[in-house]
Amino acid sequence: MKTAPKQTSGYTIIELMMVVSLSAIVAVAVFSSYVLITRYTHRHTQKASEIQEMIVLRKTMRSVLENSNVESVSSDGITFVPENRDTLQTLFLKEGCLMAGAASLICGIREVNFNVSSGEAERFLFWEIETFKGGWIGGAVGVGF
Repeated sequence: MKTAPKQTSGYTIIELMMVVSLSAIVAVAVFSSYVLITRYTHRHTQKASEIQEMIVLRKTMRSVLENSNVESVSSDGITFVPENRDTLQTLFLKEGCLMAGAASLICGIREVNFNVSSGEAERFLFWEIETFKGGWIGGAVGVGF
């Protein structure tokens, strides 16, 4: 009497190759997603950093110029008397840094422009700053002369 051949347990080479290839496809998808997420995160972190620099720059300009008496204005600098002080200070650009006298307020600046506009009741000092990273910010402050 003949007996039926024994069934061996295990996987065929085809089944193993399918598992390996599907695992490779999943790994490639996960890695490419990781790379994209890392790239976008880096880009948005840089943008957030530039926005934060602009906020600091605006606050700095406002704190320097608000409630100051402006003595003279040129396109690249202003001379003013800060509130509660008797000494003149000059705000100007030097080697990429915005300077107030000898003190550096903020660096990384490519260009600074100042203009004065006279309204009926008040004069306004308009300022605009361009950074080396390509950011631009500007503002207006009511000033006394």
